[in-house]
Amino acid sequence: MTDSALPVFFSVIMPTYNRAFCITTAVDALLNQTYQNFELIIVDDGSTDGTAELLKSKYDAVLKSGKIVFLPQEKNAGVCAARNKGLEAAKYDWIAYADTDNCPRPNFLETFAKGIRENNAECFNAKIFRTSSGDVIGEETKYKKLLQGNHIDLGAFVHSKRLYDTLGGFDTNLSRYVDWDLILTYTKKNPSVFLNEIVLDYNDSNDFQRITNSGKNAENYKKVRRKHLSLFAKLFNIQKKNNVKIYTVFGIPVTLPRPLVLKKRIRKADPNAKPFKIRNPSKMMLVLTCLFCGNKEKRREIKADYNQKKLNAMKVGASYNLFDGEELLEASIRSIRDSVDYISVVYQTVSNYGRAANKSLEPLLERLMKEGLIDEIYRYNPDLEKGGRWNEKRKRNIGLELAKRKNCSHFLSIDADEFYVKSEFDNAKAFISKNNIDTTACGVFGYVKSPCWRRISPSAVDAPFIFKIKRSSRLGTGKYFPQNADPTRTVFPVGKFWRFSSDVLMMHHMNFVRNDLHLKYKNSSFNDEDATKYEKMINRIEAINNYKGAPEDFDGSPVRDVGNIFNISL
Repeated sequence: MTDSALPVFFSVIMPTYNRAFCITTAVDALLNQTYQNFELIIVDDGSTDGTAELLKSKYDAVLKSGKIVFLPQEKNAGVCAARNKGLEAAKYDWIAYADTDNCPRPNFLETFAKGIRENNAECFNAKIFRTSSGDVIGEETKYKKLLQGNHIDLGAFVHSKRLYDTLGGFDTNLSRYVDWDLILTYTKKNPSVFLNEIVLDYNDSNDFQRITNSGKNAENYKKVRRKHLSLFAKLFNIQKKNNVKIYTVFGIPVTLPRPLVLKKRIRKADPNAKPFKIRNPSKMMLVLTCLFCGNKEKRREIKADYNQKKLNAMKVGASYNLFDGEELLEASIRSIRDSVDYISVVYQTVSNYGRAANKSLEPLLERLMKEGLIDEIYRYNPDLEKGGRWNEKRKRNIGLELAKRKNCSHFLSIDADEFYVKSEFDNAKAFISKNNIDTTACGVFGYVKSPCWRRISPSAVDAPFIFKIKRSSRLGTGKYFPQNADPTRTVFPVGKFWRFSSDVLMMHHMNFVRNDLHLKYKNSSFNDEDATKYEKMINRIEAINNYKGAPEDFDGSPVRDVGNIFNISL
């Protein structure tokens, strides 16, 4: 704890490279801090866009006063070298960081100064606000969680200069994950104190484009893991029995030839071992185990058991969006019931356009609840002024929130007229778990009039399938989705995306199969957006009703009889 009678002084380090278009916003935010005991060190990493001239013209007086220290570099050497130059020049005891495209809030330094006075610690972190999503990020983070990924933003992280003097600065061999590497190094023996205040507005509008550049990310991620290998090894559960160390990995007792401490020991353990690729931090444990296990069959057994345990831990929630089509609901639920852990139905008794639902709907839902086919029902009252698409998105997001409350790890938004083949569903689910996929989609087979008559050609629009639930997950954000899909249930953030091929998984859509097709189109979300399309659909109802069935073509699309594979009775 710092003596509360003594002032706390900060050196704030801001690297920049060709950011003249935005740097003044960040500088002004720092100069307008409620706490003024600081110096701002701007390291220009060889900018060619007039950054130096802009700063000298706008902040001439502040530069002369020493409040801003400007350090130019002749050549661009990277953000690590720039920050290290700032660290070397820092004259105060506490270090904070700022980026040119983020905006520190007025309480940024005051929050950390208060935390430093009240706590005997050398590292502090606080909350940030993501401007693109409206999410507040930041929490008390245990070191074990930091090993799984960086949960502390450098812009909301403050540390003592003593840590730099004793442990060094940023690793110039890295071009990605440099923040994570530094925070792992500094907090290994100096746990970060969490301050429950928002101190930074974080602009991540370009994050999606950055994520797609995965080559360098993967390479640098491996470098960080290798550098902190002894730390990752601590994720093992180690017990002693008869003075022999037993390493338990995912519940599998594994006897290792020697403790997992140094990287060189791993190389010596089994030179011929070829572990599979590591795609997430938790797999580090599995790969280390495989390296120490020279028996190929045992390695395969360990890997298979690991994947099965991951699959068992995967909790999938599904939510049905319902107004019409209740005659298909039970068969659809039965097609996925054994493959998911939780099913909710978000239904409405009044359509998006004010028409009452069939009186048989609520008794049906009550029966399915009693039979254990549905876990939860939610009655939704549509906002008739908002229109169809808005209400459809709202219902799907309610289903997502219900799944979150049940601690589901993954989610599927589905309609009553949609079906999946169980074996395909289960295989796709296992693939998602094994490969740590965030978001998935698949092709769609459409059916005409009868649950037996399927179009040969898949639909032009894909179906979003299972996605991993994150705190910021939300549905109906089609502009971010990589595939052409239903705009009321595309998901954001997308993350690692996978589209299943038609031979692996297809959704079977009974879109033209109803007791009364008029009900479907009278509630359809395009009513309020495309009246012409609605009229065309209504005109097609008679053509569908008069259709004689396979093998004739319907509307120019070949149709074939595939049998009633989902046991639908109309």
